[in-house]
Amino acid sequence: MDNQGAELFARLLVGSVLVLAGVMKLMSPKDLARDVAAYRLVPLNISLPLGIALAACEVGAGLLLWVGLWVAVVAGLSAVLLATFLLVALSAVARKLNVNCGCFGLVYRQKIGKSVFARDTLLMVLALYTLQAGEDRISLSTMGSTLDFGEAIYFGLGMLFLLALVLMAKSMRSRAYPMGF
Repeated sequence: MDNQGAELFARLLVGSVLVLAGVMKLMSPKDLARDVAAYRLVPLNISLPLGIALAACEVGAGLLLWVGLWVAVVAGLSAVLLATFLLVALSAVARKLNVNCGCFGLVYRQKIGKSVFARDTLLMVLALYTLQAGEDRISLSTMGSTLDFGEAIYFGLGMLFLLALVLMAKSMRSRAYPMGF
């Protein structure tokens, strides 16, 4: 895969995960507020608006990454958002809180652990990789790119669909075998 292909893959993957995570959270605001409150970092009355704002930022950033608008700025903000999520998770572990990450709403519940840290770190690195690529590569902003815009959208939607399938399968497996078998 050439650099342009790797940059496109990174951008669309980060965008897909952000859109999926944000949409899944917004589908259940009560649970979103409960997940935010579980971290015990903000007052209860702020949990819902903060959760909705963060989820909306995820969806917005993901969509902008998909279509390639303001790629460098959005990739940088996405990296900061992911770093924030990592710090919040680390704080929960340090305070010995037994919380679900809440990363994908009710679709996929997962306790904070190594896999959450690995996933968020990988996504942050991919966002930083996209940031260093900047606007002048494969993005709608340049309009001079050889990238077919329809192909990029279909690829992004395909990635989102695959992520949704994986999360649903994991969710069903955890419900079928609640003891982890």
